[in-house]
Amino acid sequence: MTTIPSTPFGRLKLRRDTANNWESVNPVLAEGEPGFELDTSRIKIGDGESTWNNLGYLRSTELIDHIYDEVPHPVYDDGPSLTLLYENAKV
Repeated sequence: MTTIPSTPFGRLKLRRDTANNWESVNPVLAEGEPGFELDTSRIKIGDGESTWNNLGYLRSTELIDHIYDEVPHPVYDDGPSLTLLYENAKV
């Protein structure tokens, strides 16, 4: 198992569950809140309105583009950029 290095920002833990549990509970994720499927390794990002079953899955290329994007994102305007967080978390 990979050890996550300690950073001044602490650890990031995603809301997570199995695909079946996500589907049966069918929660509404907050805007920008990620949900991770443990058994499929797929991610959905909440919009604050749609239930889990009505959200699309995030494509891996979108996530990579998001991490390296230099444009500020409204969800993260009050804190460090994802690029900075990602750079600090590299092993």
